[in-house]
Amino acid sequence: MLLISKFTRWLLLIALIVIGIGSLIPSSGIPANASDKLLHLIGYAGLAFLIGTGFPNWPFWKVIGLASLYGILIEITQGLLPTGRSASSLDAAANFLGAVIGTLLSLITQRILRSVFKPDQ
Repeated sequence: MLLISKFTRWLLLIALIVIGIGSLIPSSGIPANASDKLLHLIGYAGLAFLIGTGFPNWPFWKVIGLASLYGILIEITQGLLPTGRSASSLDAAANFLGAVIGTLLSLITQRILRSVFKPDQ
């Protein structure tokens, strides 16, 4: 499990960078046919999954809170930068819902991994 956590933490770092850049590029760089809220939900579900899997001893509320806080900070930053993007409470809600889904998936995955890779008794 330790190896999985370390690998997941590297993926988490990459996800933070990708989400940050993707959220702060000018709006002209976004495909017109992409469902904005669905992208938020999927992105933050993945982020929360990686946080929960990378830090398996953290309580669920901490995982959801950290992923949601990152989303809120991104939304605030969007409102401050002249990129043609604006802060949106609906985006923040989609981020939160994604964080909840990702955290639940992380908890399920951890339970499965613990049953498969039982420590020596």
